[in-house]
Amino acid sequence: MSKAEACKESIQDINPFVHAEAVDEYVTGSGDKIENLLDGVDLLFLAWVNLSAFTGKSVASKIHEIAKKKGVKIIEFGGDPQSVYVGPIYYADNDSISLSDVNAMVKKEWFDDVPGDVKKFRDARINEMYDDGNRIVNAWQTSPSLSIMAGMAVDQAVKLISECEPASLTGKRITLSLQSYTLKETFFDQRGK
Repeated sequence: MSKAEACKESIQDINPFVHAEAVDEYVTGSGDKIENLLDGVDLLFLAWVNLSAFTGKSVASKIHEIAKKKGVKIIEFGGDPQSVYVGPIYYADNDSISLSDVNAMVKKEWFDDVPGDVKKFRDARINEMYDDGNRIVNAWQTSPSLSIMAGMAVDQAVKLISECEPASLTGKRITLSLQSYTLKETFFDQRGK
């Protein structure tokens, strides 16, 4: 059973009234597949794009470009066994923060303007040559970190969909250390403050 099917089955076990559709697709930077996958979508959870700031032309960038064109909101999240992050929320409008804005701020936070530093980081952290679906992953995940980031992301989705209260991650990202339980807020635009 694919991860997509297992996820669908779990969601429907929890709440049989939820409509879930499993889509088991490997997405590359080609826009055609992304266009089709985002048809009729209102909200997208996009996981582990925090390296998109360092990879040049990324799938995450293409997804954001098409989602904005189609009016699809995006909630980003990711992490590892030692820390998790959720946010920001991208509203797919011209008034909100964009992925390129966030990436510029992330790059500035992690690197100075020395030309080789970003390339060294990218080469050490990821292997970009996996458009055929065969990729090497040098990171690992644990159930507690997955549960925490998923819970935080779903909390924001419920607030966006139900409009019962404002989403907390508009214009900001929350990073939680799972070692010290300290919380860091990164503000990307004024709506987050």
